[in-house]
Amino acid sequence: MNYQTIYINQIPEEGLTLNVRFDPEVFSGDDTGIVPVTPVTFKGMIRPVAGRYLLSGRLSTVIRLTCDRCLAHYTSDITQDVLVHFVVRKTHEQLLEVIESKDADDLDDIIDDRIDLVGVLREQIVLQIPMKALCSESCRGLCSRCGANLNEAECGCNRTSIDPRLIKLKDLLEK
Repeated sequence: MNYQTIYINQIPEEGLTLNVRFDPEVFSGDDTGIVPVTPVTFKGMIRPVAGRYLLSGRLSTVIRLTCDRCLAHYTSDITQDVLVHFVVRKTHEQLLEVIESKDADDLDDIIDDRIDLVGVLREQIVLQIPMKALCSESCRGLCSRCGANLNEAECGCNRTSIDPRLIKLKDLLEK
């Protein structure tokens, strides 16, 4: 069975066990910038719970990122526990009732009759990407003068110049 899309009517009362593996190409080529270098695997279960559906399990892959300081590519292991609640949209009034309920913060997605598993896993991967992606904590970045990668070699540029608008402040510090 293809589990890229899971139809609600295919989920038995005891739940549906998932042990899926998606090729990296399934996740590449969208606007998220995710570039998996290994297959994306998910082991878990989706089951009905109190009128909702609960997806739980473990996601793992290795993705390629670009360092924000030196622009070099590097890989990062992603291993993440996944816990996502789904609510099936029935009528507009029921949808408003769910949104206004006290536990609406627990809802991750409102669905019609299917769950886009690839979309959910893509979202979980995106949530694991750091806001500032660094190839290493000690990354020195690029030279602001010539653009050389300072992690590879010192370029010899004089990078101690001061913004002309701040020269007066430097004079104050020297006094």
